[in-house]
Amino acid sequence: LQTVAVNPLGHVFAGVYGGTFRSTDKGLTWENVAFTNGYVYALLFSGPQNVYAGAYNGIYASTNEGATWTPAGDSGLAQPVVLSMAMNDQNHLLAGTYRGGVYRSLQQAAPSIVNGVDGTAGLPVRAGLFQNYPNPFNPKTELAFAIRNPDHVSLHIYDLLCREIATLLDEKLPPGTYRVSWDAAGRPSGVYYYRLISGGFAATKKMLLLR
Repeated sequence: LQTVAVNPLGHVFAGVYGGTFRSTDKGLTWENVAFTNGYVYALLFSGPQNVYAGAYNGIYASTNEGATWTPAGDSGLAQPVVLSMAMNDQNHLLAGTYRGGVYRSLQQAAPSIVNGVDGTAGLPVRAGLFQNYPNPFNPKTELAFAIRNPDHVSLHIYDLLCREIATLLDEKLPPGTYRVSWDAAGRPSGVYYYRLISGGFAATKKMLLLR
């Protein structure tokens, strides 16, 4: 056994000689999701579905929890044996290699997508609801928020009279920072409110639709 990692959904991945195994029941049973017969030394998640594996012959990536894998590219690696991996604040992948030094990816890791909600990996410093952008807007805008713990999240839109007019989100999400798009086509110009509730955190902000 070379490495063990747990993704935001609570699924356990193990890297061994012979590839990668996954457990969705806290280790009671295991499924072979291998892409190689050799050593897998490091595993790293950039969201609920996205996983990177550092192996004896480079880095591999999966966007579906290991169901399929593709080479992440090792053209810049002087030594393809990847022993450790990490993600920096800018979502660049860092790779430590066997006697070859540390390398950083030129491209940022792809964000995770949860039911159409665009999410970014990493544990936020604190939960928060951010100002929409653009603001004023016509007719589309993006609402961003962050959560620190896995929790049920709801995001609703209200008009000036505090009547609920749209539900953008009502589901459980893993920790991370998310963006949700709202299309106000067909709505009159004016002030609208958006309210986020996640566990014990709740916040409301104002936005302006200006046609």
